[in-house]
Amino acid sequence: MGRPPVLRFAVNRGLPLSTLLIVALAALALGAQASAAVPHKCQRVFDKALAEAAVTDSDIRDFTVAKNWDWARSGRRLVGYSAWVGLQGCKGSVVIDVSRECSFQQSYVHGACRIKGLKSY
Repeated sequence: MGRPPVLRFAVNRGLPLSTLLIVALAALALGAQASAAVPHKCQRVFDKALAEAAVTDSDIRDFTVAKNWDWARSGRRLVGYSAWVGLQGCKGSVVIDVSRECSFQQSYVHGACRIKGLKSY
């Protein structure tokens, strides 16, 4: 099998391993930034739910989407997604649940945050 092509290229050209390491780390960093910039397929639904809750971009501390699985005897099946939106002004998150086809299901607040019109758990 041998060495991966990039490593084989670097070694064959006499490049120091430290140069290869720097290039590899830079490529990983750029790749992580590029993948973070790609919106989730349900992003419009998440954005609409946040707008209806009067949550602005400046209110958002972090944004994570989790897959929701149904574990049946025949294996697991993707049933939807939950967006967990951490908020700046309080210790908690807005949670937005959607189906796997991106149909809105519910939104609520988890933790010590309170938002008018959303249930809190």
